Amino acid sequence: MALALIVAASLLVWSPSASADPVYGTQSISYSGVANPPTSDKPQSKLWWNDGSWWADMWTTGSGWHIYRLDRGTHTWVDSGLLNDSRGSTLADTLWDGTHLYIASHVVGVSTNSNPVDSVGGQPAYLYRYSYAAGKYTLDSGFPTVITDHSSESMTIDEDSTGAIWATWTQVAGNATSGYTNTVYVNNSAPSGTGWGAPFVIPVSNPNASPDDISAVIAFGKNKIGVMWSDQLTGTVWWATRTDGSDPSASSSWKLQPAIRGNGQADDHLNIKSLQSDPSGRVFAAVKTSLNDVSSDPTLPQLLLLVFKPGTGAFTQSTISTTGDCVTRPQILLDTQNNLVHAFQTAPPTSVSGCAYSGVAGSIYEKTAPMDNPTFGPGRGTPIIQSASSSNMNDLTTTKQGVNGTTGLVVMATDDVAKNYWFADESLAAATAPVASFTAAPPYGTAPLDVSFTDTSTGTPTSWAWDFGDGGTSTAQNPAHSYAMAGTYTAKLTATNSTGSSQATTTITATAPAPPPAPGTGDWTEKLIAAGDVNGDGIPDLVQRQADGTLWFHPGDGTGKFGAGQRIGDFGWQVYDQIVGVGDYNGDGHPDLVARNSDGSLWLYPGTGHVDASSKGFAPGVKIGLFGWNAFDTILGVGDFDGDGHPDLVARKTDGTLWLYAGTGSGQPGPSRQIDFGWNIFDKLVASHDFNGDGTNDLMGRKPDGTLWFYSNTGAATLVNGRQIGTGWDIYGDIVGVGDANKDGHADLVARQPDGSVYLYAGTGAVGGGYLAPATKIGDFGWEAFDKLVNVRDFNGDGKSDLLARKPDGTLWFYPGTGTGGYGPPTKIGNFGWDAFDALVGAGDFNGDGKNDLIARKPDGTLWLYPGTGHVDATSNGYAAAVRIGDFGWDAFDALVGAGDFNGDGKNDLIARKPDGTLWLYPGTGHVDATSNGYAAAVKIGDFGWDAFDALVGAGDLNGDGKNDLIARKPDGTLWLYPGTGHVDATSNGYAAAVKIGDFGWNAYDALIGSGDLNGDGKNDLIARKPDGTLWSYPGTGIPPAVGYLGRTTAGNF
Repeated sequence: MALALIVAASLLVWSPSASADPVYGTQSISYSGVANPPTSDKPQSKLWWNDGSWWADMWTTGSGWHIYRLDRGTHTWVDSGLLNDSRGSTLADTLWDGTHLYIASHVVGVSTNSNPVDSVGGQPAYLYRYSYAAGKYTLDSGFPTVITDHSSESMTIDEDSTGAIWATWTQVAGNATSGYTNTVYVNNSAPSGTGWGAPFVIPVSNPNASPDDISAVIAFGKNKIGVMWSDQLTGTVWWATRTDGSDPSASSSWKLQPAIRGNGQADDHLNIKSLQSDPSGRVFAAVKTSLNDVSSDPTLPQLLLLVFKPGTGAFTQSTISTTGDCVTRPQILLDTQNNLVHAFQTAPPTSVSGCAYSGVAGSIYEKTAPMDNPTFGPGRGTPIIQSASSSNMNDLTTTKQGVNGTTGLVVMATDDVAKNYWFADESLAAATAPVASFTAAPPYGTAPLDVSFTDTSTGTPTSWAWDFGDGGTSTAQNPAHSYAMAGTYTAKLTATNSTGSSQATTTITATAPAPPPAPGTGDWTEKLIAAGDVNGDGIPDLVQRQADGTLWFHPGDGTGKFGAGQRIGDFGWQVYDQIVGVGDYNGDGHPDLVARNSDGSLWLYPGTGHVDASSKGFAPGVKIGLFGWNAFDTILGVGDFDGDGHPDLVARKTDGTLWLYAGTGSGQPGPSRQIDFGWNIFDKLVASHDFNGDGTNDLMGRKPDGTLWFYSNTGAATLVNGRQIGTGWDIYGDIVGVGDANKDGHADLVARQPDGSVYLYAGTGAVGGGYLAPATKIGDFGWEAFDKLVNVRDFNGDGKSDLLARKPDGTLWFYPGTGTGGYGPPTKIGNFGWDAFDALVGAGDFNGDGKNDLIARKPDGTLWLYPGTGHVDATSNGYAAAVRIGDFGWDAFDALVGAGDFNGDGKNDLIARKPDGTLWLYPGTGHVDATSNGYAAAVKIGDFGWDAFDALVGAGDLNGDGKNDLIARKPDGTLWLYPGTGHVDATSNGYAAAVKIGDFGWNAYDALIGSGDLNGDGKNDLIARKPDGTLWSYPGTGIPPAVGYLGRTTAGNF
């Protein structure tokens, strides 16, 4: 229930208003004699739409629960006179299915972690069923029926495709001495709710939660039932699903997975909705976190919207409101006409900026976001229910149904202090076609030109179609595109929703790169120096030494350009073969220069902080190094490279070793130490400041072939994660890191061509990505004992991604995923014989029973399915007896890949490669029986060329677009991502153009496996094994490759 005090008191201060708050919504009937707020509990629905009116289950003082109808003309709720349940200890959940009204009424026992309360027997929960005719509801014969005999904190119901009613609740048992357990229960009726079996514990691996937790049930996807429950013991919101028609009480019928997991991610606030009309079968859940209990950061999410997409089998999440908004009790409604999610929440009144604790009553607020891209705006939203005299509004309730322009939108809450019902009644405007608009950055530059497109359309589009004008297209909302050739292109966006579409265009100009000019044709033919803020105006400047030995100052203007030169140094500077800006090296607050004399001595020129009649920007030189510095071919001022607060020097010897001279803050270099080797592969080194925005200064190197490479600094002068970020940089005589020259908060580069032209490359602060984070060792040796590693996703039904490993002796071993980035101790699940197979593939749920399966191929070309059982324990090795699903011929392929749902039809597929380099898709059918081997006829999806790769990996959704991808490795060690398109037809082979996500070195591994979400962060990961037997995890990031800079712009031509 998360009633912990908010720590950030300076931000969340309870400030009661001096005058009455404005009134929102309408006050309705008063009540008394009911034990709990009559609009609670959190996952329940008290409202429904039928026959042109809104109806509600409301408490009538002195009688009990009655059915009311909303008279919109008079803004009043009218009592129908029909008594449903007279017990004041109950709460209810309602369901109108178009034919009958169902009301589940249960006795309430509120339990918390601090005050656990046993569920009590002899307190039946009843299901009432009513027929409707001529404006009246009539209780059907044989009702009510009994769902369970025990009290519970909450209970919800829904109806599956067979007409059976499902109910879920949690039951607390125990005592203060031995402790309490809370268990998730379910029950299901015969069709139409006419009879119930015995309640049973949901048959999954961990149905227990804290005494405070609750559950909710939902029907979705035409033939599925899902149960969601909070589990504050593990910081998880669990999601268990089954297909209608399967054995309800069999564990094999249920698939368990986390909807969200992590420290502080769970609380007992759930509200879950779906639309049977949604062809994709999505489920929307509003949940509350407990992050306010573990952190004082007001920007952390307090309320989240989780969206389950059956096609991917995964949840996405977006923040509804933050802990700083001080919100609680989320509810959602789905607006089918405008394709919107309406999110409602309780928060303090509009006059109050904070609250005493998360969960305090106050007023009701509303926020909206598109269903297809649910991004909510900041803050609490729009107030819709608020009293002028009582700040105690809470416990909002809604309907299970979707809403539209005909129904409008009605929500209800109660003030349980003043004992009044309140409600809000909103009209929903008819949807309009969107007005397309977008931005493109940059709109011009040198080819190849990378452009980021950002949708700014109004009118809530639900799909986007981009035509980039060069033959490229995209359906992403905010795509990026590279224009490879020079030209003028018209980029067009078509934004569409259910009402219509509109288009917007812009012009993109990619210019041809200038050919390398002949040396000596410009004014500047020697040294370009990034000297920092020489004149003290807060903007980085440039200093340049001309061939005659004079020194010139070019002030930065803050836009990325540099002004006309002023001479600040008379002849003689040509005695120095190295001049670098070193920052404030002597600790006086002004940036300095360090210069090396050809005799090997080192000199410091202290900055004065001003360039005017009294100063040339630098004081006379002071010798700070006696000889020996000519052992280095490059000296760089790298800023604070080792994290001690003083600017440092880095120097390279001709043998490629790299040395750090730590700054002392007094103008003298400290002792040296070697920090790296192999840097003689570069013909130019660049001190690039903090180029990737991680708070530490980095280093770049240019190779003679013109490629530019970036190396991130860990903050302790350790360089890691070298990656290529550019080509064609050999046209420049100088490349310097100039700091933030355009004042956008990111470090920039300046490059000079031999003709004297100077260009700015504006930094973006984003370098790397490539969808994979740096590797973490998760296995210390011994993994070389296995000749095959197989990703089998969640093989034991605990919601975590697992691994199978085969030894050469034919034994098979199961490594359960921990959900935190590694694997638990192994279990032998196959006693010899598995060496009969030359290929093993984790196929996902190939036969449609909700459990992940294994496919194996024998050398004779036969293909075999080992159906997963969903549990690995004393009763099962995780798989059932093998079924032959391929009669010979499969030995024609040299690679088999479990690709997940590659063609977007909701079924798991196989991809196979022939030695001639062709690629083939075997679309899954979702069933293995007399009519199907589990796959349809093969479709060629790659015409030759795929034999260029020595490894193919089914990566799952690596780039976060909801479609399954392929990873391929070349023998040169480069790694490539083929983003899935989600469809295989005349327009697509199922994948987009390849993106390089690994620059060399990946051939150090003898096995690559798509591991699924190994660390529980919601993103798919990659694991790799080295020949020494160590195992490494590359966590997925969802971040695309980024070079860290925009296209070049002219910074000066002197």
